[in-house]
Amino acid sequence: QIIMTPTNFEPQTIANTLWAMAKFKSFPEGDVLQAIKNKIVPNVDRFTMQGTTNTLWALMKLGQHPTGNLADSIRIRLTAQSTQSPPGPDESNTVRVRDGLLSVRPMIRADTEILRALQARALTFKGEFTAQTTSSLLWSLTRIRQPNIINRQLVAALEDSAIKNCLSFRPDTLVIILWSLAKLQHPISAQFFEAFAQPLSRALPSLTENERIILGWSLQILGFQDRD
Repeated sequence: QIIMTPTNFEPQTIANTLWAMAKFKSFPEGDVLQAIKNKIVPNVDRFTMQGTTNTLWALMKLGQHPTGNLADSIRIRLTAQSTQSPPGPDESNTVRVRDGLLSVRPMIRADTEILRALQARALTFKGEFTAQTTSSLLWSLTRIRQPNIINRQLVAALEDSAIKNCLSFRPDTLVIILWSLAKLQHPISAQFFEAFAQPLSRALPSLTENERIILGWSLQILGFQDRD
């Protein structure tokens, strides 16, 4: 109801509403996505850094895919499950088979204009990124399935922020950072590996077996073994 109301729009209200919907897995239906677009795109310059981050995270958490219809979304999810890479954070339950029947989480059709607008807005805050903002935005970008939609300048800015904040990440968040950059096929700088070497060494004893598998795959994809 808040989203569909045409008056009294405040960017933070939309950000908070979408964040809550994602947290409670309340999936939008019908004309809600168009209403979201009508509110976000013309007003994106009014979004704060946290509001931008939360909105993009919520839209990705709700299962949006910028490829069109439900059938395409199902195909993408099935393809993703069949790759050789281990499932990343929060990916293991996207497709489930129970009693021989395929169960797919409800999805809504995404709009590339929303995704591009939010990414461009996020980039304007690159000098202010915190550790939490960095990990959240990187994870969100991994959910965008079409590479040409991803703002590569934003990914580069997030790498710089990860270097700056490397000592502030929890052990499991370090894994998310490495996994996200690997999934995004981002070329990592030597400075990044130098900054993360010590935090990763300290984090290893507290990682779960699954986190270690994800970390090992990420480091391999990023070319860590080729570094001196």
